[in-house]
Amino acid sequence: IWNKDLLDNSENLIYITEGIIDSLSLETIDPNIKTISINGVGNIHALIHTIKEKQFDGTVVIAFDNDAAGIRAAKDLKEELTKINVNSFSTTLIANFDDAECKDINKALTTNRELLEKNYQYFDSCFRIIIDKRKKEKEGVFGIE
Repeated sequence: IWNKDLLDNSENLIYITEGIIDSLSLETIDPNIKTISINGVGNIHALIHTIKEKQFDGTVVIAFDNDAAGIRAAKDLKEELTKINVNSFSTTLIANFDDAECKDINKALTTNRELLEKNYQYFDSCFRIIIDKRKKEKEGVFGIE
């Protein structure tokens, strides 16, 4: 698992990609993003083991390739994360790209960087709003007095 030390801080919102190149592509559009690569969909159980070992209780965004293997692996990972009570989102950051040509984040970066940035900024802001709302609910702050 590349960059697994990010799991040491449970305050992190961490994006999980299939490959290191996809993680680095996200870091190209946002140098402050936290990314982990599982280095192939076969390493889901290694990631789950690491999350348990580090007792991570932050939030992860599953941003796997937009192909059959990536979609299936994202579903499997989401289910495993739910079993161990880790908050997660599963999304494709390459929405609105031509599926036949663009199946991963790196290809999206080289095909249409502006669209990838727009998608990332939109989804990231939505995730952060939801996380903030959940945190307030957990703390008993509902905005009503």
